[in-house]
Amino acid sequence: MITRVHALALALALPAGLFLAPALARADVIVTNTIETATGTDPTYIVTAAQSFTTGTQSENLSGVTVVLDGEFGDSSVAFSLSSNSGGLPGTQLLVFDPLTPIFGSGFDDYTLSSGGSLTLAPDTTYWLVATYLGVDPVWGYTDSSAFSGSGSLGSWTNATGLILPNWALPASEKPYLMEIDGSPVSAPEPATLALFGLGLVGVGLSRRRLTR
Repeated sequence: MITRVHALALALALPAGLFLAPALARADVIVTNTIETATGTDPTYIVTAAQSFTTGTQSENLSGVTVVLDGEFGDSSVAFSLSSNSGGLPGTQLLVFDPLTPIFGSGFDDYTLSSGGSLTLAPDTTYWLVATYLGVDPVWGYTDSSAFSGSGSLGSWTNATGLILPNWALPASEKPYLMEIDGSPVSAPEPATLALFGLGLVGVGLSRRRLTR
């Protein structure tokens, strides 16, 4: 026999089930090559650069972006954005990150990008991380290595000398740019969560039924 205490306990399972689902989501490295050695930056006539990547087999909420920047020049800021793929080149801008300036004299170091927006990345889809140099010198580091890791893959890279209508280089010059793209998988509720949700509904129903008697 289900008592009022049991009914209330079942009712409490409802919010518990609702909050369990987000906790089950785990961070995922979509693609990274930041452990590779930085070997240089673009020449000064380059004003924008881009590196592509392709997601893995599941949808993911973008949770973090890290880039390797050169702090040798103190007056060189950079603004990053994330764009769609259009014919193998950067397409529509999807998300804009806050501009940042590398710490002067620090050499190559990791910097985490921040944004007030959010973006869900589709599975098996190519995107571009695009850098726009706001100072005199390009600061995004590249590497001689083609190695990478993650659930997705690292793609091609390109750069340009124009901002309004970028004349993206074909084929792209220099080497792969250094970056890490992190995501949080978008998944359906776990079976345990669905079971708790169902028990919660039963508990609420029994509790209300007893209270009306």
